[in-house]
Amino acid sequence: MAATPQYGVDYLDNIDQLKQYAASDIREWRLVAGEEIWRSRLRQSVYALRDAFYAHVAATEGPGGLYRELCDAAPRLERRVAALRRDSSHLASAIDLLLMRSEHARPEWVRRWSRELVAEMDRHREMGAELLYEAYVQDLGGET
Repeated sequence: MAATPQYGVDYLDNIDQLKQYAASDIREWRLVAGEEIWRSRLRQSVYALRDAFYAHVAATEGPGGLYRELCDAAPRLERRVAALRRDSSHLASAIDLLLMRSEHARPEWVRRWSRELVAEMDRHREMGAELLYEAYVQDLGGET
């Protein structure tokens, strides 16, 4: 989990780690280390993602966080900020659900659910990046 000075916590490394476990070949794990070790390591990566994501949410959505700053600087973005907040809540629930399901479910299902979560997390990060771009970088008019 890496801190970025202005925007809170970057959880990209945690997403990448979960992506690696979701893409790994369970047959190789069964031969080399065993399914339970694979499951344990995947779950550890989900716990790490959860902790980093919660820290990110606290930094962006908390009082005086990035979203408050965005809405103060660009009130036109309040709807999109609200959508990101809803998405953050959905993702937190999805992470918790994956932790619960991954304890005993078949590895193929766990891998599929992990890939789905990774895709949702990537989409959330993209939405946040687009919002920042629009708020701080995009030229909204003026002299040409």
